[in-house]
Formats: sequence, structure tokens, C-alpha cells
Amino acid sequence: MIESQWIMPADKAMLEEALAIRMEVFCDEQGFSPSLERDRLDDIAIHLLLTVDGVRAATGRLLQKPDRSWVIGRVAVRASFRRQGLGDMLMRMLIRKARDLGAGDIHVDSQVQAIPFYASLGFVPAEDGEHMDEHVPHRQMVLPAGVEPASQCGHH
Repeated sequence: MIESQWIMPADKAMLEEALAIRMEVFCDEQGFSPSLERDRLDDIAIHLLLTVDGVRAATGRLLQKPDRSWVIGRVAVRASFRRQGLGDMLMRMLIRKARDLGAGDIHVDSQVQAIPFYASLGFVPAEDGEHMDEHVPHRQMVLPAGVEPASQCGHH
């Protein structure tokens, strides 16, 4: 059974659960610096945590930046839960929440290898090209206002 939980910034205990997934995926697996993984944005973002059969499996965060743009970030699915549609489910829930909160364009800073995943949800590359985040190439992508992810029918 898959359960979802929205975590508000004040819920420090549940935020630690989400951070544990991020540390495992981004630091242990991908070699990102643990000292840079948790940032000040965690204290203002809304986080989503997916649990599968009682095990914390995936997380992502949503925030509105000072310029009023919306950003989905730190999307992470633990290795043992990949290829089961959790990333897709997580992103659709984050997009829906952003839209419910009034988001127009929604941005994501995608690892280049993940661009096809975000493109499958309707995100398009921004004009600024690739950039490096530590040792991994990234590309800004945007889901334009009014664009919703395609139906999941036949997706998996």
C-alpha cells in the first residue's frame, strides 16, 4: 500500500525522514556533498513523502520563491523502489499541489540524465542550457502555466 504525507516546514521529525531519503540517493549513491544537501530552502518548502508498505520510499519538495515562481526539487526515489511509478506519482502530486496553490509556471532543475522523465510529464527545457551542480550536469526545465501532465494510461 502506498501512503502519502505532506510535511510542513515546522514538522522537523518528518522532515528528517525525507532528508534521510535524499542523503541516501543524492549523497551515498550519487556522490553529492552531504553538507550541501540540506539547505535553507528546506525550512520554507512543503515536502511530500511517499511510504510503501510502511517503508519510506520517495520524497520531493515544493516551494514558492521570492519572485513568486514555483519550484519542485530534491525529487528522490530510493533504489529499491525505482521503476514502480513512484517518481511519476510523486511529481503528479507535487504539480497538483502547486497548481492548487496558484502556480503558473513550475520549474525543476533536472539532472541531464532525468530530462526524459520530466519531459514525459510535460516539462520543456528552459533556454539557458546546461550547468553543473557539483559534478553532475543539470538543465532547468519548466512546466508552463496551463499545461498538465498527460494521462497515466499506458505509461507503465
